[in-house]
Amino acid sequence: MVRPERSAGSGARALRFAARVVAAPLIALLGRSIRTGLHHDRFVQERARRGEACIYSFWHNRLLLMPNLYRRIRGTKRMCALVSRSRDGQYISEVLEGFGISAVRGSTAKGGEAAILEMVDRLQAGNDAAVTPDGPRGPRYRAQPGVILIAQMSGLPIVPVSADVSRKKRLKSWDRFIVPLPFARGALVFGDPIWVPRELDPEKRERLRAALEETMRELDRKAAAAVGAEPD
Repeated sequence: MVRPERSAGSGARALRFAARVVAAPLIALLGRSIRTGLHHDRFVQERARRGEACIYSFWHNRLLLMPNLYRRIRGTKRMCALVSRSRDGQYISEVLEGFGISAVRGSTAKGGEAAILEMVDRLQAGNDAAVTPDGPRGPRYRAQPGVILIAQMSGLPIVPVSADVSRKKRLKSWDRFIVPLPFARGALVFGDPIWVPRELDPEKRERLRAALEETMRELDRKAAAAVGAEPD
């Protein structure tokens, strides 16, 4: 008897289901095994107590580190995350949904303008936002200007943030994605908030973009030093 082949659509649905109901709990369990110190977190803690939203900006290769750490800082506050419309982005979206984080689909390559407008709407409704300014395709550690535009339109601060762990694997992807190992030591390091004025010419926007990029790289070095890791 010949068995009918499973459709590509059913396979994709199974993978999305696994990302939400299997991967997300495993990532949560892994996160609970990591002892993480917080650094320079007063501003975000005060914003959390007042219920005020922030725009968190971190590199794409830190994605796996952030959902658990966000829960520690902000509890059950709603968050949205900018995620590409690629197939990989769909799986990332499912994992985020497993943490109660809603995905706004779009990137500089596809659907960017609509995604930015939706992010602004979500922020003004009280959600926090997460943006990986070098995603989804890089170059690694090169901040794209979308996060500056979101802050400009919403009037809310960008909070640069980095994280690192003492024990990890690096994938052979464009961003050298970080996979933390169980029972590592971790560090979550925040930068000073960046407030973007409503009126902004292209030259000032570029200065803010470059300043954000340099701040994030400095936070990477601080996070690595806090756990005794080599900075990259």
